[in-house]
Amino acid sequence: MLNGKVIGIDVGKATLVVGQNGTDETKTFFNTPNGIGKLLKHISQFHPEKVIVEACHYQKLVHRLLTEKGLKVHVANPFRARAFANAFGAHGKTDAVDARMLAEYGIALPTLPTPIPSIDEESVKALLKRRNELIHNRAKEKNRRHKSPEMEASYVRSLEFIESEIKYIDAQIDKMLEKDTLKAMCRNVEILESIRGVGRTSALNFIVYLPELGTVNRREIASLAGVAPRNNDSGNFSGKRFVGAGRSNVKHALYMCVLAAVQFNAELKHFYQHLKNKGKHNLICRVAVMKKLVVLMNTLIAEQRNWEPRMAE
Repeated sequence: MLNGKVIGIDVGKATLVVGQNGTDETKTFFNTPNGIGKLLKHISQFHPEKVIVEACHYQKLVHRLLTEKGLKVHVANPFRARAFANAFGAHGKTDAVDARMLAEYGIALPTLPTPIPSIDEESVKALLKRRNELIHNRAKEKNRRHKSPEMEASYVRSLEFIESEIKYIDAQIDKMLEKDTLKAMCRNVEILESIRGVGRTSALNFIVYLPELGTVNRREIASLAGVAPRNNDSGNFSGKRFVGAGRSNVKHALYMCVLAAVQFNAELKHFYQHLKNKGKHNLICRVAVMKKLVVLMNTLIAEQRNWEPRMAE
């Protein structure tokens, strides 16, 4: 537990509410470069050991500007921050309460500074996010098309537009990955693509949405991906293990890769069949392969080497 000052910032679209541990006082600033400059001047007088902001759609600017000024900024998981506030007894929710609770969160729990991605990395992430949205919209349009045949022409036009946008986004991503500033990202995508069953788009999803690949151990990466078994024991009771949480984009990409890998990747197919022969349920087998795959990716990125099959295809 820290003894110094910790600043908590509740981030909104238009405003930033600043609180600190040990006091109920808060102050509000505009969420603009000029407003953040005034915020920085305000908190500098306290010489904070770290700053805690909650992950949302609007924290990127304050995170980048404060980090560039040398402050240690941690972007907190909003669900954990809210659970901490409830445990602290702060069941009400206002911007001021949230700011103070974020400061107390930083005092009570160990946190590390969250690195800021480069501008080019942010651009790739934005393009990939848009591509995922288009893929999702395409699936919804196809489902609607089957339910309303009388609107066939409208759906055809809509699907043609979505397909053209996907091709445009893919071209923009390829163009971005040619930049010298993204050589490391491009190399990591290449490493993951070398695994039979992992395609280019899936590899890019893993690199963008699971940046911890290659920097943490096998248990931590499985937990971040949401495929680590969790205990369910109490006293003499020993319940079934289960998986949960994790990052939805990563889990979805892992699942799609596993569907291909258990057919075309000899090693993962053998592992899958081994579990099936032991009587395990289909879904349990697939989740186990998902865990094995993400651990493999973590190892390859850490060692900066391509995958080499050890079994004949």
